[in-house]
Amino acid sequence: MSRLRVAGAAVVAAAALTLAACTGGDTGETGETQAPSQDTPVAGGELTILSAGNVATWDPGSAFGSFPGVNWDRLYAVYGAVISTDVDGNIVPGLAESISTDDGGATWTMTMRDGVAFTDGEPVDANAVVANYERFADEANALAAYRVASSFAVSAVDDMTVEIVPLDPNPVLDTLIADNIPFIASPASLPEAGAEYGDPVGAGPFVLESWDTAVGEEFSKNADYWGADDGLPYLDTLKFSIVADPAQRVSTVVQGGAQIMNGYGFQFIADADNPAVATFDVASGGIRHYVFNNTSDLMSDPRAREAVVLAIDPTEMVQTLTQDPSAEGSTALFPSTSPFYDASLSLPETDLDAAQSLVDEITGEGTDFTINLLIAAVPELVRAGELFQLTLEQLDGVTVELNQIPIQDWRAEAFDKDNFDVTFYPGVFDLNSPWVGMANLFGVGGSDNFGNIDIADMEQALQDAQSATSDADREAAMAQVQQIYVDEMPIGVFGIDYRTFLIGADVTGLQSMGRGALYTDRIGYKAE
Repeated sequence: MSRLRVAGAAVVAAAALTLAACTGGDTGETGETQAPSQDTPVAGGELTILSAGNVATWDPGSAFGSFPGVNWDRLYAVYGAVISTDVDGNIVPGLAESISTDDGGATWTMTMRDGVAFTDGEPVDANAVVANYERFADEANALAAYRVASSFAVSAVDDMTVEIVPLDPNPVLDTLIADNIPFIASPASLPEAGAEYGDPVGAGPFVLESWDTAVGEEFSKNADYWGADDGLPYLDTLKFSIVADPAQRVSTVVQGGAQIMNGYGFQFIADADNPAVATFDVASGGIRHYVFNNTSDLMSDPRAREAVVLAIDPTEMVQTLTQDPSAEGSTALFPSTSPFYDASLSLPETDLDAAQSLVDEITGEGTDFTINLLIAAVPELVRAGELFQLTLEQLDGVTVELNQIPIQDWRAEAFDKDNFDVTFYPGVFDLNSPWVGMANLFGVGGSDNFGNIDIADMEQALQDAQSATSDADREAAMAQVQQIYVDEMPIGVFGIDYRTFLIGADVTGLQSMGRGALYTDRIGYKAE
């Protein structure tokens, strides 16, 4: 039987998960930083988290991965989570007390936590879960949750028990739910099919009090939160403030104008010895990569993708992006510390002459080798984009048109409109539960499949990885995923990096979910 792998008491305790600090990883040293202590926070206070952009929608079906920065953090504050994952891939209970399967993933049973209500008084019960998941599975609503929610049938066995039956047995469905559809709203607040969701009504640790798309949001403590008996949430008030410039975000936290911002270690090197701040690192790490639009006129040709890969020096790219001269590039899908790592399963080394030969072949057939390069307008990605443009335009016959857009608009432009030949993924693609994450990255309909990747052998390898019943079988399937990546080059990996939070020195209780977002109900201040 597969059951929840984290006990509820351990989840609540702020000291239960103390993550490794200062992880330099394969991108080189980022300087000595101060690891925050994980003391149990005191009750009360107001805390501000800085964000690069605004939340586009409060729809609980709009989440697309538990990484910090824009939607997920705010949605968790309002809705809490039915279940979630920690950085080790363990399922963490929330509004649901348990989720389990007795038959290898053919049928799942979810048991809801008794006595919990949405902020409008409606019960958080099995019927609420069914109403939300059936809405997510309705294609008319065009939600990010559709891919996972449409992969199973759901029904209420009784008031507190949900039965979930996948179309095909799925032994990792609990992880898919946790990282894609953990949020549910009061059924009374849900709109008609196809209509936009308005004011959020959840059962999370906080209640939304105000929302300004240019400024940010303010939340107040939900006194009826299910974790209230354990003192959660600790904070009285939680704010998210929008500051587009990352350097300004850093200075704001250092000067005490805010208490938390997410980023990467290279952004915080200058403040490594500043006693006013500390850093909190997410242990799982992830890949830095650019994405090919595998369906565009140019990049649907595998020779064009290979030409780009041969032209880009991964070490030069990761050093330019991070401004860290010690960073080392990597084109493997996993860091050398991973059990799935195989040095031979990396992209070919840089070779401008070979790249030029491929370009000559393509242009000799009358194809215009003009690359539409889409970049989210944040400094590190602009640096990477400019290097990409400079490098590729060294090749005769290649033109790169660099298009910058606000980071909050990037997903719609890349994922929804497919308006690019090449784009850089903003931040890292996290490697927590990779047999699930890689399906999002490479699988048809995956929430991170920006490149419109559709490779039958890849689909089979991903399915084999998810259904594996032994480590050896899973490693074999993941090796096949990597081999197809090397053969087809649907994306270009150039480094491994780790998410890092810059926090005020008096902040404690930080715990991160699978892809780095924080459990905001557990954050607070140290005792004076």
